[in-house]
Amino acid sequence: MPAGAENAGSVLKPLKLKWVPWVLVPAMFVIYAWMPTKKFYFDGVVFAAIIEHGPFENLFNPHHLLYTWVFYQVTTILENLLNRDFQALYVMQYANIIAGALGVGLLWRLVSRLVDDQRIALLVTLLGCFSFTYWHYSTDADVYIFSTLFLFIAADRLELITRHRSPVSTDFGFIGIFQAFSILFHQLNVFWVVCVTACLLFGTVPGDRRDRWRFWWTYAFSLAVPVAVAYLGIGIITLGHTSLDSFIFWITEYGHEAGYWCPINEIPYQTLNGYLMIFFHRMSMMERILDYDVMASIAEGRFWKGFIKVIFGY
Repeated sequence: MPAGAENAGSVLKPLKLKWVPWVLVPAMFVIYAWMPTKKFYFDGVVFAAIIEHGPFENLFNPHHLLYTWVFYQVTTILENLLNRDFQALYVMQYANIIAGALGVGLLWRLVSRLVDDQRIALLVTLLGCFSFTYWHYSTDADVYIFSTLFLFIAADRLELITRHRSPVSTDFGFIGIFQAFSILFHQLNVFWVVCVTACLLFGTVPGDRRDRWRFWWTYAFSLAVPVAVAYLGIGIITLGHTSLDSFIFWITEYGHEAGYWCPINEIPYQTLNGYLMIFFHRMSMMERILDYDVMASIAEGRFWKGFIKVIFGY
């Protein structure tokens, strides 16, 4: 063996940063709690008003079926336990801060297993947790972080069984149930079915064809049953949508609005704008990103928030 080869080999060993989640999760909780958004998204404000003023049937938005109802229950329990009133908007906001910090830990867990260099994994995780979109919704009173948290849990299990151990049927039951939770908080997460199906269809998941069919049916059953029970139970029993037309109209509510769907010819442009939105809160490539983020944050008294967003965005 050439001189120094042994030392070189030890230098090239993957660096394991086992301390990261134990530091990063509480650190992100502190940062998010220290600099929460002051500009709540419209949906969260509406959800809070429904929780506090009703009517009860409006708790069940078909596109975010359980979110408002869950926080109605949480707010009620807190008020009964502590014998004081709480503003639902801030109950949801601080619940999102907790969920956002936990999501950072799950993101790290997922990415750190996908790449050999743990420093790259840490950088990717920081890009996520300091991006505009993740930071904003981790400190907003909205549904997105909770639905994403459930998908992180499902994705973590899917990655584990595709790369690190042999899958069993209960793994796909677990994945299906957590995707079902995600759908019940945000309906469009039904499209994650494509990811799981592709892993099974193209052989990413270990096992022969018979095994993969068994896994797919376990996954489909575990996903479909909770979603169907929730939608049918709430839609028919609670809200009285007893005719098929009425039920379908209810579960596709926003889809009836003019302008809800992006024209086909605008998909490439809107997709690029979506990526700008993730990091910079920009919906136009023409405006000056740096000035917007820093100056808007200074106006809110949050200079460092704008500075960090810009650094990690670029």
